[in-house]
Amino acid sequence: MTFLMTALLLLTQASVVVASSAGCRLSSQALQDYSKEGDVMFGALVPVHAEIIFPTMSFTESPTDRYCDKIYVEMYQCALAMVFATDEINQNPKLLPNVTLGFRILDTCDSDCLPAQGSLWLLSGVKDTVPNYSCQHPLKMVAVLGDTRSSSSVQVARILGLRRIPQISYGSGLPFLSDKRQFPSFVRTNPSTDSVPYILAQLVIQFGWTWVGILASDSDYGLHGSQKLRRELANNGVCVAFLVTVSDNDSDRKISSIVDLLKKSTVTGVILYTYPTEVNSILDTLAAQGVMGKVWLISTSLVGSFLFYKENLWKLLNGTLGIPPHKRESRAFQKFLYKLHPSLYPNDIYIKAFWEYVFECQWLSNKSHQNTTDDENRSKGTNICTGSEKLEALPTSMYDVNNFRFSYYAYTAVHVLANALDAMLSCSLRNKKCPDMQEFRPWQVPRSVCSESCSPGYRKVPRQGQPYCCFDCIQCTEGQISTQRGPTPRASGPPCATEDTSTPGQDQAFSEDTTPANLDDERIPGISGLSGQRALC
Repeated sequence: MTFLMTALLLLTQASVVVASSAGCRLSSQALQDYSKEGDVMFGALVPVHAEIIFPTMSFTESPTDRYCDKIYVEMYQCALAMVFATDEINQNPKLLPNVTLGFRILDTCDSDCLPAQGSLWLLSGVKDTVPNYSCQHPLKMVAVLGDTRSSSSVQVARILGLRRIPQISYGSGLPFLSDKRQFPSFVRTNPSTDSVPYILAQLVIQFGWTWVGILASDSDYGLHGSQKLRRELANNGVCVAFLVTVSDNDSDRKISSIVDLLKKSTVTGVILYTYPTEVNSILDTLAAQGVMGKVWLISTSLVGSFLFYKENLWKLLNGTLGIPPHKRESRAFQKFLYKLHPSLYPNDIYIKAFWEYVFECQWLSNKSHQNTTDDENRSKGTNICTGSEKLEALPTSMYDVNNFRFSYYAYTAVHVLANALDAMLSCSLRNKKCPDMQEFRPWQVPRSVCSESCSPGYRKVPRQGQPYCCFDCIQCTEGQISTQRGPTPRASGPPCATEDTSTPGQDQAFSEDTTPANLDDERIPGISGLSGQRALC
């Protein structure tokens, strides 16, 4: 797969060169970002909007730009958590002193195509993505945070893994993303979803259901999870009436067939192992046709999603059961969210669209929504945003500032990165090699070792009962030396020869005369300096 990705990048680059030499170039829409400059930067992939709308192709004129629709409030709070964490770190004199942390936050619109384009842009440093080329001097992009979708994170991880750029996800739970052979630079602050199928099966058993249906995402996340779920159910005597895969690109015909299946099936309990956008149209159609009587059991990817903020779905989804991510509270972040205002954050390109969405109003000066169907519909009411609206007045169902799920993982991801950078810049332990910020390479953050390499003069002693990469460093005994660091432990070498002895630091050997002599007397020919003979301990 790495070979295929490398070939794809090279082919993409080659196609651009050919097109350019012919006098034209295949255009690509530049991504918009919320950025703050710093000495070191991190990129972030966040689905601030819940849906991406592609233009209708007439093939007679240039297509209009795609645009994103439906603000995803909980995910926007993830972006805000990153901003809050960055400000917190930059104001802390004990963390990254004399170094300012910056960011570039890209909206992926909860799609599978934009994260890959966004990661290439973050690596290139320019908005026209240039595969395998960086325009940043010196390299400032130290890591990429995101994405939330596991299917997107897999794409991004394969791209970033080629250059060992650290990727810290705050929402992707696919178990095999932990495979370091495939994804060497991927880490995450959220838990794996490996246990989710088992928990869903236990809930089905607890309810006494023996006849269920499953809608699963047509992605690694949904395919792996739903098959494991199906096995767990079968092992416990539960029959699966149907298992249907869904995706963002399903045709109207397929959506209609799934709706008919749900209407005709005698199944009462339906398990949704999908992403929100993949079942949005299906649920809208069911609600419009007045279909009731189904109990929905949902996976972690759907809990707290925009689906539950849509008034037309409230009756349909009433009584839905799910597995929520771990919740955390933060008084400081809560105050930050309530103080949010467009006048205080003019560089936030998403804040006005957010304001319009939650308050159902329109800024007279905001042109970013001109292609957004939701905003066009709201504008018919001529409800003008004034800026005097109060976020405290919003209901919890629209703007939850009490229970943070993905926001907490996003906040943690920034602090994990900052602490790794701080450790790299301020390391002073005897056995640690300290890199220079001017010579910084992305793969230095974050580090993951069991034991640090031993300094010269120390030898490695394996820890009993632990893997070979776990060892202790102890000083060589008199008459033995160690001259180099090494990534793996090795047994003690031979002692120094009888005519040699070691320096006090046990890192060099020198020949010793049998007759004691005054080392300050340069006339004595028997005195020799440091010899080339070295016995390794």
